[in-house]
Amino acid sequence: MPQPTRIPLPPAAPARPEIDYGAKAKIGVIVPSGNIATEPQFRAMLPEGVAPFFTRAPLTTTDGDGLMQMAKRLDHDVQLLVDAKVDIVFFHCTAITTYAPGSDDEILAQIAAVTDTPASATSKGIVAALDALQAKRVVLITPYTADINRREVAFLERHGAEVVHETGLGIPDSPSMFAVTPGEWIDIARQHRRDDADLYFLSCAAVRTAEIIDPLEAELGRPVVTSNLLGVWHAMRTIDVTDRVAGFGTLLADH
Repeated sequence: MPQPTRIPLPPAAPARPEIDYGAKAKIGVIVPSGNIATEPQFRAMLPEGVAPFFTRAPLTTTDGDGLMQMAKRLDHDVQLLVDAKVDIVFFHCTAITTYAPGSDDEILAQIAAVTDTPASATSKGIVAALDALQAKRVVLITPYTADINRREVAFLERHGAEVVHETGLGIPDSPSMFAVTPGEWIDIARQHRRDDADLYFLSCAAVRTAEIIDPLEAELGRPVVTSNLLGVWHAMRTIDVTDRVAGFGTLLADH
């Protein structure tokens, strides 16, 4: 008697990946157009339920004219994030927000003219991080030119920090900043170690430093913060998201 034909069962469908749409909070971020480091780093550092949504403003160099032009064209960029119903608008560029006394407040006033959505900026995160970590003596390490470094040192000093040592790589554009490898940043931090420092600030949102925060803290014995780390931390805390995330240093894990 012939055997009945057996129809093979289809293979089990693969499990669908979980997609984090930001059920807990949506963080809207304005970044310079040449920055390709912030988006992946924010996604890696944010906790489950908090999602970043980005828009870009034209900026590829860190000269003064370029920085100020980006800061003057905000209405459209802000409205794009407002359309996405984000919970905060975060203007994220270290060099612009620390460029001159009050430059960050001018930016936040421009945002407030467009929306009543909570807003903040990188510079405000720097000050909040210094306070949270009770850091007064700072080693500043950047990819910037000497002029931008001087402005950032002045910003830190206006807010009560003593910059015990500073160095910049003299790089004028975002692609070249991104090209510096995480391993090279570790070597640079080692070369500029200061045992009298309370904190190491690896400044600039366009560089690959998020992955070296934990190893550097272990080696240097001091908190290490980066622009993208303090951006994630401060944006969340501004809207009362208190999740702590391990793997990216003391600030995000313990404060």
